[in-house]
Amino acid sequence: MKVMVAVKRVVDYAVKIRVKPDKSGVETGNVKMSMNPFCEIALEEALRLREAGAAGEVIAVSVGPAQCADTLRTALAMGADRAVHVDSGTVPVLPLSVAKILKALVHVERPGLLILGKQAIDDDCNQTGQMVAGLLRWAQGTFASKVVLDKESQTATVEREVDGGIETISLDLPAVITTDLRLNQPRYATLPNIMKAKSKVIKKVTPAELNVEIKPDLEIIQVTEPPKRKAGAIVSSVDELIEKLKNEAPVPDYSAAEAAPDRLQELLAFDATKSGVKGLADAGITKLPRIFVHSPDDLPSPPSLAGLKVPVIDLRGVADDARRRREAVEQIRDASSSWGLFQLVNHGVPPQILEGMMQGSRRFHELPKEVKAKLYSRDLKQNVKYVCNYDLFLSGAANWRDTLSCNFSTTLNPQDIPDVCRDEILAYGKHMLDLAESVYELLSEALGLSPSHLKSINLSKGHFMSAHYYPPCPEPELTLGTSKHCDPSFLTLLIEDELGGLQVRHEGHWVDVSPVPGAVVVNIGDLLQIISNGKFKSVEHRVLANRLGPRLSVAMFFVGVREGNYLYGPIKEILSENVAPKYREILLEEYFQVFASRGLGTESILSHFTL
Repeated sequence: MKVMVAVKRVVDYAVKIRVKPDKSGVETGNVKMSMNPFCEIALEEALRLREAGAAGEVIAVSVGPAQCADTLRTALAMGADRAVHVDSGTVPVLPLSVAKILKALVHVERPGLLILGKQAIDDDCNQTGQMVAGLLRWAQGTFASKVVLDKESQTATVEREVDGGIETISLDLPAVITTDLRLNQPRYATLPNIMKAKSKVIKKVTPAELNVEIKPDLEIIQVTEPPKRKAGAIVSSVDELIEKLKNEAPVPDYSAAEAAPDRLQELLAFDATKSGVKGLADAGITKLPRIFVHSPDDLPSPPSLAGLKVPVIDLRGVADDARRRREAVEQIRDASSSWGLFQLVNHGVPPQILEGMMQGSRRFHELPKEVKAKLYSRDLKQNVKYVCNYDLFLSGAANWRDTLSCNFSTTLNPQDIPDVCRDEILAYGKHMLDLAESVYELLSEALGLSPSHLKSINLSKGHFMSAHYYPPCPEPELTLGTSKHCDPSFLTLLIEDELGGLQVRHEGHWVDVSPVPGAVVVNIGDLLQIISNGKFKSVEHRVLANRLGPRLSVAMFFVGVREGNYLYGPIKEILSENVAPKYREILLEEYFQVFASRGLGTESILSHFTL
């Protein structure tokens, strides 16, 4: 059974829309265009149906000017088998005309299923899917959040959200389905597929060849900018911000299911202070500002499992005692495959280096706010910066944490590191790199490889540090220090003070990672799970907020080399006829683009890269 998918070329959702000076429409010249996000979901669902054996050929169709070919090549790179471009030239095509064109193409291609996004983000107003279903006299399932095809009975079962619950409907094929955001997470096209798509032939037809008249029935008289929002103001001090948050931003009642209309203004005002959460704590707030209040579903519900303990592995003697090394390798193999997190003691990093790093971090975070503000930045290319919540404008709720970060790249100028912690950071970075290389040797052996294998593919290159500071929180039961997440790294090495608060997800329960004096916590990251073909486990972890504090921790993330075209995928030496790869090969830049588009507290992104 063929599946036809309609894809539309629109102004990229991240672009600020500008109206033309003559108010005749929206400016599209020199503006980034992309596939409509809902169309991406429709295409992804068609590809998944094909991969599951429920459907056959996937045909992508786009209606519009010549530039629509770029959108169709994106569809081909994602996995579509064929592409058809209906070239409308410069004539505007309204939803009814698109529906008529799709009806004509259906008679040519004879698909058993037509899938569209529920709407385009520009001007179709959620009409096209319903119109084409009416013209074809086909059954329709709109706003699908789940689709199941039954080839034997030639039916489609569609789940969709309605007021008060979930509605399930059964459709006789052929049918039209429109997709909701909840249906799936679209894949990213791989570099090899992008290159292949450039040479594929796109079939081109015109509306006239399909006997469709596209002359618009409507005339656009004028397009205007939406009125400027008057709410919101830049505050001049932390004290003024605190006063506004206290009096104008009470903690929301989640039972009312009412969105805070001025949340963005509150985030902007908070960010503009450049004082972080420490500025709020220093101001003596007693109520948590609502931008930090998490949904009850995300907050800890005690008790967590108290009986389980995170593995603690002793590295004493592993360098020169073969028996001890075998024991350590076995322990690391077990911990990496079942827990994804463990603690190392007798690891060789001098205690004064660890303590010095913690004290240096504390000295920086407790500098006057005016001094720290000079380093406050959200510029990802800045090697040394201070920030509160890198995902402040992405996440559903902010975390109670400030961070000093340092990227140990080839362009790092040591003089950019604040002098109150410069020596400590440089020394810590050197010792953590040495420890990471030792851990990589043990992990290599745990995979049955030579000790140098993981180092040989540059996993210890490309590392950055995050020194976190968690001030005392007035209402820790309403927020988190760090939301649940898996690490965007191959390996993460972390030290923490005695206050605790780190938790790891194990067998469906949150388990406390009790601080061990002098220990280094090791996290398996997403990227190591990919190249180990799932033998090692990237695990969710989080940090609880606390009335006590401050809590200090310093994480070193080893992320490999992002530049160039090196592809990372399951290590070939651990694959066989009986062990197939679970993940596709990816560029690191592809992984980090997906990660950067999501805030903490969201689900793992590894499903983007599974085969």
